[in-house]
Amino acid sequence: DTDGFVYDPFVEELWADLRYVKAGVICYSNVVRPKIVKPTLLDAFQGYAKGDKGGYAVQLYDATGIVTDAVVDTPTIVNPFCCGIYAAGTNGLRIIDPKISGQSDRSGATIPKAALALNGAVNCTVENPQLSDNFCDIRFVGPVETVGAFRYPSDVNLRVTGGYAKNCTEDSVIINASPFYRDI
Repeated sequence: DTDGFVYDPFVEELWADLRYVKAGVICYSNVVRPKIVKPTLLDAFQGYAKGDKGGYAVQLYDATGIVTDAVVDTPTIVNPFCCGIYAAGTNGLRIIDPKISGQSDRSGATIPKAALALNGAVNCTVENPQLSDNFCDIRFVGPVETVGAFRYPSDVNLRVTGGYAKNCTEDSVIINASPFYRDI
């Protein structure tokens, strides 16, 4: 297609040792309906020098255009440094049955850090999360003035249903407005 979008990419049952990799599975701008199903992702970024530099098992990112209607289904993510799943500026994200343990990055100077970090994401659903031994389990930062090329002044929400969180060392769920938010 020549419209600049990637439609319906599918990743299934990927097993990866991400020790020396900054991000495992990435959907980066103008990706529509990506599905990531049953990945097993281990030790994201644990082999690098630490700092506020990234390190995600799954990254959904809107650098130049929004990622829409993404589904991350039944991921098993063990020992990610910064984030198990990091979503920035996505719309319609659905995370189903995530099992994430061992997220350890404590520095959030430039981006939020958590097992599930949703930064400026809108219309997010997290179903039955199983989160354990993380520094922070879920961090939702929003709303934002624009997400990619789209504006969402009031259509921002997060829904978390079922699941459990245990042995978190800092905060289990943090929800706050972006420091960059202003009314439109």
